[in-house]
Amino acid sequence: MDFGRMKHGAFTAWWMDFGRMKHGAFTAWWMDFGRMKHGAFTAWWMDFGRMKHGAFTAWWMDYGRMKHGAFTAWWMDFGRMNHGTLVAWWMDFGRMKHGAFTAWWMDFGRMKHRAFTAWWMDFGRMKHGAFTAWWMDFG
Repeated sequence: MDFGRMKHGAFTAWWMDFGRMKHGAFTAWWMDFGRMKHGAFTAWWMDFGRMKHGAFTAWWMDYGRMKHGAFTAWWMDFGRMNHGTLVAWWMDFGRMKHGAFTAWWMDFGRMKHRAFTAWWMDFGRMKHGAFTAWWMDFG
């Protein structure tokens, strides 16, 4: 994330520090910086048309095939998945209180993701609010 520059606000450059982002498998596609117009998670979040991300290929979204083992149902809660413009599926909008990305980000109750477990948020210290330091709890 390039913790040093983290200036959350509205997903500033810290999210990945686009300039230096050379994350192996998460290269530029993660956001498709050119179109990144956060606001309300426009189409850029994945830019489905171009998404050809090696390890995350189409499955990241490609609903029909999404059988990603560790990211299975919990990642999106397929049952409610109705993409369109990142509608219900992205986070289980029932709890979605976007503004500050409340607890819905993962629907903690079901989050049992092995590799992403506690570290993804470091639940113990999670003080969500507006993506405080808990996102990774760098220190």
